[in-house]
Amino acid sequence: MEMEKIRINLETKLGPRTFKTCLWNAAGPRCTTLEELKVLTDCFYVGAVLTKTCNLEKREENVFPRVDHSKSEDMHSYSINSVGLANMGIQE
Repeated sequence: MEMEKIRINLETKLGPRTFKTCLWNAAGPRCTTLEELKVLTDCFYVGAVLTKTCNLEKREENVFPRVDHSKSEDMHSYSINSVGLANMGIQE
């Protein structure tokens, strides 16, 4: 018995824009270099490509300690960070 192909429309509207699918990458991982971005833009299933933040000048990340996790006596917890993600600058 041959399986019937099912076509699903994943078209997504966001404001005035229409994207062919609702599948977008997470900004940050594997979207830093031109080669990584090309893999995403060439993928048929990707509706949009999100990139890391880019500064005009190269930026180093903040020095340690930069993350704090704590629990108070009443068991409420919090997390605060100032990682300050590094990036290679617009020329890279």
